[in-house]
Amino acid sequence: MSPPLFFDKQGRPLPDVLTWAKLLEDPEYQVVAYDEVLGPTGQMRVSTIWLGLPQNLSGLEGYGPPIIFETAIFESPRKLISIWARYATEQAAQDGHKLAVQAIADGIFTPPGEEET
Repeated sequence: MSPPLFFDKQGRPLPDVLTWAKLLEDPEYQVVAYDEVLGPTGQMRVSTIWLGLPQNLSGLEGYGPPIIFETAIFESPRKLISIWARYATEQAAQDGHKLAVQAIADGIFTPPGEEET
């Protein structure tokens, strides 16, 4: 039997791709957190979402729970700066999102290519 391919926000397997797609289309379900924050290079956006499709080898022995949440940092609406982190639980995603926002606000996170030399 093959491991499940899609998971809900609680990490439970979804029955099929259509169920996953319906949830993915719902911004109320997909978006965990979103913030705009002034960073060292200007306004940045931090977005944390549920992906539902594991970003690891979940279901295979030794690879742990499915990694189904992701925080990304954007310098403009379409310019991705960095995938900050990926998570297995919604609580970890919320905590990671707050950490990313704080790192930008504190000037700790610097976009690639902007590092001090």
